[in-house]
Amino acid sequence: MRLLSTFDDYFSWFVTLLPLLTGMTLLPSPAEPGHLLSLELLLVWLPFGKLAHAALVFVSRWRTGVDFARKGAAL
Repeated sequence: MRLLSTFDDYFSWFVTLLPLLTGMTLLPSPAEPGHLLSLELLLVWLPFGKLAHAALVFVSRWRTGVDFARKGAAL
């Protein structure tokens, strides 16, 4: 048996949970720059990691539906 998880999987988990963990530290004092940096890291990583599939699945389903709805000769 081999492991199916790669670095991308573990890093995606880390980047997703980091804003949650840094947000919990903001409860006593809301002036922490670490939370904003973790959110920016999440936004930068989103298009490159596997997390993009969570949002882009709807766009690809729509595009596939539009492509296959055309039947017959093109006008």
